[in-house]
Amino acid sequence: MGEDLVAYPPGSVFAGFTIDRVLGTGGMGTVYLAKHPRLPRRDALKLLRADLSADPGFRTRFEREADLAARLDHRNIVTVYDRGRSDEQLWIDMQYVDGIDAAEALEADPSSMTVPRVMRIIGEVGAGLDFAHRHGLWHRDVKPANILLAAGDDHEPERVLLTDFGVAKAVDEVRQLTSTGNMLATLAYAAPEQIESRALDHRVDIYALGCVLYELLTGHVPFPEDTAYATMAAHLNKPPPKPTAVRPELPAAIDEVVARGMAKARDDRFATCRELAQAAQAALAPTRASGPASSGRPTSPPGWTTA
Repeated sequence: MGEDLVAYPPGSVFAGFTIDRVLGTGGMGTVYLAKHPRLPRRDALKLLRADLSADPGFRTRFEREADLAARLDHRNIVTVYDRGRSDEQLWIDMQYVDGIDAAEALEADPSSMTVPRVMRIIGEVGAGLDFAHRHGLWHRDVKPANILLAAGDDHEPERVLLTDFGVAKAVDEVRQLTSTGNMLATLAYAAPEQIESRALDHRVDIYALGCVLYELLTGHVPFPEDTAYATMAAHLNKPPPKPTAVRPELPAAIDEVVARGMAKARDDRFATCRELAQAAQAALAPTRASGPASSGRPTSPPGWTTA
């Protein structure tokens, strides 16, 4: 772990939580599987980097955004249970999802990302994002690594949940995009307005969802550049890539969906994530019909509610 990340071994106690194991380490901190201090439950406990925790301005933003995220009650959003500060370190307690993230799934077996599965993931992530947008909160860091996939049940083949709401927004954009170890991973989905440090709105997430759609379909990030600056320049200047250039068997209509989702000018993008998902579903309908059985998927993108 980096110098700003304190390692807590299994069995150690932090803020009353008993550490089980590390679930993952990212640019903003480390996530542990931990036993709740009082309840018979295991949670995902995220400890933020020491330098972030020591920044008074960041602490204020983090607490505000975590409180907003805790109000989001949606089947496609990881629940935020609590947040606090212990031993001069900020932490956030979240719902534990027993599964893998979409980045891991894609890396382990790219062929597992069938068109029906991609449409289900995009539809359900989009449903969670639209719900958050209606409540005045946007994510800012939508990427496959923040999309959790878990076993479903008789009613749904797979659970899809978006994590890290509230945390990314608390981090200053310039600092996040140019200083962390996950710089390239974050930049791969960054909208032009993020890179230019302009005021953001919900359409920053629509751009990122367009990037995720492209990656899940092709197995590649939209702009696979070698450096951060080259990646930023590509988002600012290069036209959105065409999925059919990588997978010519896909309908040409999907190229237009990705192009609109990743439009440089946010006014040219889809107005909502639902619109993007519906357009992708319509564009890929011939492929879905000839691909794996869809188990009678509904006409609207999966996961949508009006609540």
